[in-house]
Amino acid sequence: PAAAVTRVVESFFPPIAVTNQGAEIRVLYDIVFIIAAVIFFVVEGLILWTVLRYKRRPGDDELPPQTHGNALAEALWTIIPTVIVAFLFVISWQTLNTVEAVSAQPALKVRALAAQFQWQFDYYDASGENIVFTQFVPQGEGGGMAVPVGQDVNLVLESRDVIHAFYVPQFLFKRDVN
Repeated sequence: PAAAVTRVVESFFPPIAVTNQGAEIRVLYDIVFIIAAVIFFVVEGLILWTVLRYKRRPGDDELPPQTHGNALAEALWTIIPTVIVAFLFVISWQTLNTVEAVSAQPALKVRALAAQFQWQFDYYDASGENIVFTQFVPQGEGGGMAVPVGQDVNLVLESRDVIHAFYVPQFLFKRDVN
């Protein structure tokens, strides 16, 4: 039972990242998740408090006094979401710039060419101009593209036909290729 609960809890989060860029995405995800969870519990708590505090009781035949034009409440429900959205924008922008940064000296250049029902991976030489090896069929454990561990890789995504999704779960990397 404990293992099942652990799996359910882990399913709310992306896999553990194996790249620096994936770690940045994971941190962003965790921040957004925490903010969303706090907002959820605050809103649900306020709903429960309102329902319990203002429920109709025996003898309540008239409407309670109505509040109109509360400047403080209006300012708060405008300013707080604006600050939250601005904060999320800034940290998302910083993460995107970090993740999208291109290395000046990648250890390897790979072109992933999408086609109907298949991927082709072209591995280039050190100059990045000549194809050294082409992988047509997924090979190795789990199949798919193989890259060196701990080194920068320049990955170029192309498609011959329709939009394809390129997703590497452990990199926390997904792109639509068209």
